[in-house]
Amino acid sequence: MVLKNITQIHPPAFKMTSLQNEMNWVNHKKKAAIILILTLGIASVLVYSISQEKITYYYTLSEVLASPMQFQKKEIRVMGLVEKQSFQWVKSKTTAEKSDLGFQFTLVDEKGEKLPVFYQGVKPDLFKEGQGVVVEGKWGENGTFQAKNLLVKHSEEYKTNKEHLQSKEDYYKSLELKN
Repeated sequence: MVLKNITQIHPPAFKMTSLQNEMNWVNHKKKAAIILILTLGIASVLVYSISQEKITYYYTLSEVLASPMQFQKKEIRVMGLVEKQSFQWVKSKTTAEKSDLGFQFTLVDEKGEKLPVFYQGVKPDLFKEGQGVVVEGKWGENGTFQAKNLLVKHSEEYKTNKEHLQSKEDYYKSLELKN
């Protein structure tokens, strides 16, 4: 029996045949695809869970008052109109500091449903009685809605004061006279 060269019987480990190279490439592709799918799945779940925590839809007053227990411990947004002659400044009952000055008003909808609201903070410039508003907050223990944000609706139309326009025209005329 003649012994052949050992490399002919068992090729060295570092030399791969083309079939082995191809199999290795396929395995790497499978691993990369699995890692990519897992990464995308985890990222999707994270984005979805974060967005669900931060999204707050608004409800109509009728929806909230139809089943108030459903909204007791949730932070929600409620849409309605500020009832005429319901606005009044009040001090918070927790402390007597000036910073605790707030106001209360009644939110009303087209069906006549009413919700008392307390807001602690600065009154928005566009806030007025009869105006549409979205209040964001939670129910208080006393049945008053404790708003932490007020989103005041306004018209899309911009109106300037006629006196302002007149003074602007007078200013431009005065510049023309100087030249």
